[in-house]
Amino acid sequence: MSPGCRVASPPAIRVNAIRADSMALSIRPVRSKADKKKFVDVAFRLNGANPHWVPPLKAEVMELLTPGKNPWFEHGEAQLFLAERAGKPVGRISAHIDRLMLGMPPDPLPFATMGEVASSGVRSAASIGLSSWRQDA
Repeated sequence: MSPGCRVASPPAIRVNAIRADSMALSIRPVRSKADKKKFVDVAFRLNGANPHWVPPLKAEVMELLTPGKNPWFEHGEAQLFLAERAGKPVGRISAHIDRLMLGMPPDPLPFATMGEVASSGVRSAASIGLSSWRQDA
């Protein structure tokens, strides 16, 4: 990884569920290899029943997300987030800043990819996590 490029690690965020029958939602940064595996696996759990979904090779996704194996990290930084309810992953999202684009707006703006969620409440909470990461970047 080149100087100035890093994988940020913001604190976890607790979000109260919107509906009374839902449990509290936690948005937390991916920090370990086990977390990264959960991040990859959540897409398979959420999309596995869709007959039109073509699953990627897990090993390729892991390499895509790993600095040193993906050359994008030579000029970019990323933070992966997991959304969990009762310790079970219910969504994921990743935020990125590409240092090659710094001149295109004057301020580095994060963009999000790999966003897969079980409900709109999880989507809203993931957006809060992205905002928090941008403030820390």
